[in-house]
Amino acid sequence: MEKTFGDDKRLRVFRSAQNFGFSAGNNLGFHHAKGEYIVFLNNDTIADPYWFAALFSTMENDKTIGLAGSTILSIDGEKLRGAGGLWSDYLLFLYLVGTGRRGDFEFIPTFEVSFQLGAR
Repeated sequence: MEKTFGDDKRLRVFRSAQNFGFSAGNNLGFHHAKGEYIVFLNNDTIADPYWFAALFSTMENDKTIGLAGSTILSIDGEKLRGAGGLWSDYLLFLYLVGTGRRGDFEFIPTFEVSFQLGAR
């Protein structure tokens, strides 16, 4: 990282003495992050040119939103990997919104979910 981005003053690299995995790495970055918005984006992500603008405007237009996430497509763009999840304590049921759906994917309207998915 330092070899590639070491001269960019906007970036800081933090290293953990031990590899605790993906979630702990995100938590370490979050702990050191500064700013109003924090983005978690995997290094192998192919992002739509407007993905951040859509998330940013959604959060700016509704200050009750604390976290926003995008729909995640398969690498070929043919299959929806997910758009968040819904959890029902009453039914003890988990539902991943849109998972496996195929077809023409336009922006899905804003809706509330129990949790946002990450890519793996």
